[in-house]
Amino acid sequence: MLLKHVGAREISDKLKVSFPTIYRVKTWLEVKGSGYRSLLESIIQEDAAKEVAHLSALQDTESSALWFGPTNWKSQRRRQWEKVEKTEVPF
Repeated sequence: MLLKHVGAREISDKLKVSFPTIYRVKTWLEVKGSGYRSLLESIIQEDAAKEVAHLSALQDTESSALWFGPTNWKSQRRRQWEKVEKTEVPF
C-alpha cells in the first residue's frame, strides 16, 4: 500500500497498525528493501492487470443484460458474478 501511495491514516485504518510501524516499514523499503520493493512493484502491476479484467467483467455483466433469447437466468448471473469475483483485487 505504501508503494501505491496510500496515506498512512488509511493504511492504519485498514490494517490496524500504528503510525510508527508504517513509517518504519516505509523507511526500510526506501533504505534497504530494493529487492523486496521490486517484488512488490511486480505484484502491483499484476494487480493493475486484474483491476482492468475486473472492470471488463463488470461491463460484460451489464451489457449481457440485453440478451433476449431463452436462457437460465439464475445460472447465467451466477457465472457472470463468479467471473467478476475471480478478478477482484484485495486492496
